[in-house]
Amino acid sequence: MTGLSICEITRRNWPEVRRDIIRLDEKVFPLNLQWSNKSFIRVINDPRHIALILKLNNVIIGDVFGEPIELDKWVKELTADPDFGKGEGEVVELCSIVVDPQYQHQGCGHMLVQEFIRWAKRLGYKKLSGFFREGVSLPLIEKFGAKRIKPYEDWAETGETYWYAKLDLTDK
Repeated sequence: MTGLSICEITRRNWPEVRRDIIRLDEKVFPLNLQWSNKSFIRVINDPRHIALILKLNNVIIGDVFGEPIELDKWVKELTADPDFGKGEGEVVELCSIVVDPQYQHQGCGHMLVQEFIRWAKRLGYKKLSGFFREGVSLPLIEKFGAKRIKPYEDWAETGETYWYAKLDLTDK
């Protein structure tokens, strides 16, 4: 696919991309998994965040967001992770990955995760973790070597199974 580009989401460009990113979230996720403007701003205001958008001919078709695992204290499953709190900035949580349905299964998600991993390494993260939907994002992250840790049936009342998975970034 030609015309693809990835760029960082920052406080400076957030007002310009906000509407498209929120619209994409609304298109892909059930209401209880959609991020609010406030959630996005919390992430992009942290200097250790990773927030990237994928554009096709300057139209946003995907995004990926992540933050240090310690910033997501409200997710009780994360606080049970043995790496939680071991060192600020050791583990990055891949919080959200979205690709517009008309561009799914064309390598866009792979491209976003690959770039996310590159950023995570550059920022000094040693591991990546997250909750990945069975049959959707889980096979994608497993292609990069992530290991399944624990399944969560009916994750966030979605009626679907999500797996908590981790990827060691030190041997990639």
